[in-house]
Amino acid sequence: MGTMYSIRRADEDHVQICGTYMEIDEVGTSSYSNVERYIPENPGEICFVFEVQSDPSNPDSDGDGYRDGHPLESNRMVCDVFYYGIDRDTYRFVEYNGSYYYGSNQGWFYDNSEDATDNVIRSVLGDCYDDQSDRLLFLEEGGCGLISTADLLAYYSIRNSNLGCLYPYSGFSYNDDYFNYLMDVSEYLSPIVITLPITQTVEMSPVITGWGDVTLGITPSYYTFGLERYCNNCGVNVDIHRATQWTDSHLKTMMIDAYNCDCIPVLFMGYGAYVAYYDNKQQNEDDAHSYDYHWVNVLGVEVDENMGETYLYVATWGQIKILKLSDIIGLCPDGCPNYLRSMVYYYECQA
Repeated sequence: MGTMYSIRRADEDHVQICGTYMEIDEVGTSSYSNVERYIPENPGEICFVFEVQSDPSNPDSDGDGYRDGHPLESNRMVCDVFYYGIDRDTYRFVEYNGSYYYGSNQGWFYDNSEDATDNVIRSVLGDCYDDQSDRLLFLEEGGCGLISTADLLAYYSIRNSNLGCLYPYSGFSYNDDYFNYLMDVSEYLSPIVITLPITQTVEMSPVITGWGDVTLGITPSYYTFGLERYCNNCGVNVDIHRATQWTDSHLKTMMIDAYNCDCIPVLFMGYGAYVAYYDNKQQNEDDAHSYDYHWVNVLGVEVDENMGETYLYVATWGQIKILKLSDIIGLCPDGCPNYLRSMVYYYECQA
């Protein structure tokens, strides 16, 4: 078994390896360190490297996303699969209870309620929370937009020293610094909470028996507004890029453009836009979890010409999940209001 690498010298400082655009200085510490010595000397030059490897203990010994023995495996090459995006392992930076995760997890908020600080988390509607436990519960239920924003900006601070002001802490432990950082960001971007009547049917008629708070999560316009306010407060300017078409080619091009700008695309799956989140490309849809009204950061785009499918590698709930771009297209129903529609953004931050 083996792996075919395409290596193109983009310019004096950058190289493109199997579709991944990166600085030459970063290759030695990336997953492509094994082919660093083959980078061409002159811009525009390209070379191909076939690395033979065999590991009977590895179910996918050539790293193409197909198990060895898969029906497609014997008639294909790894170069049929083109990956654009970041080295996903670099996004595994948040520590929680001794393990490292791909960003943080909104499900951890309520776990922290007993040790929580007294930071006041406010939504655009004001202080809608009764106590700290309730505040963290609402973040657990509707905090995916906060997690997406905070993880994105923390990652930018790690990758670019000029953006270090976005993360003013030294460690990345959720049990300590990272929780405090999330509380800081939540002052600018926290789930919208409204109060609704609780009804009970009495003699065939609805009767209001009380009132309760529910969260609406974070809408796209509010997400952008909160992210920009937090960045501006840190002295960082933000250029906002928004999808203008909901087509396969446009979304794919936009996300690849984001990676070429050292940015990470953000995907919002709107209200009613249920889509399956896979653990691997071979997983049956019936075994995958489906979500709607959810924010995720897209760490990579994989164009699989053999399957005729484009896969998105997204960070959510502290894990990497796989979405099919074909599942996403068509999830903007005409009757859905704009503030609940699915959307793709990327944000260029400059200090």
